[in-house]
Parts: sequence; C-alpha cells; structure tokens
Amino acid sequence: YERDNTLLRLELLEKEVENIKKELHQLTEQNGKRKLNDDADIEIDQTEDIYRELNSLENRLGRAKDINDHNMAIFNAISDFLKQQ
Repeated sequence: YERDNTLLRLELLEKEVENIKKELHQLTEQNGKRKLNDDADIEIDQTEDIYRELNSLENRLGRAKDINDHNMAIFNAISDFLKQQ
C-alpha cells in the first residue's frame, strides 16, 4: 500500500513538473512576443520622428526657396534699374 501511494505521488509530481515546463514555455513565448512588439513600437516611434524631421526640413527648404526667389526679384529689379541709369 505504501509503495503504491509513493508511486502515485511520484506520478503526480511528474505531471506537475510537465505542467510547470509547459507553463514556463508559454511564458517564455509570450515574453519573446512582447519583446518583439516593444522593439516594433520603438522602430515605429523612430520612423515617425524621422518623418516629422523630414517634414520640418521640407518646410524649411520651401521657405528658403521663397526667400531666394524674393531676393532674386529684388536683385533683378536693382540690376534693371542700374542698367537704365
């Protein structure tokens, strides 16, 4: 009777160990997926930052072109005026 009881407890312990291994495996997978998601979120944030910076640079370039066009118009007007003198 004692031997059967010990074997039964041993079987239960083995099943418990298997369950713990499965749970550990699932937690490891979830943690890996969470890490991948975190890395992807970081990359998305960095990409959004790059697009914002690019947009800012495009706006600054547009303003610089407008200023350049304005300065060229003034230069041409002065040049035309001096040619008439």
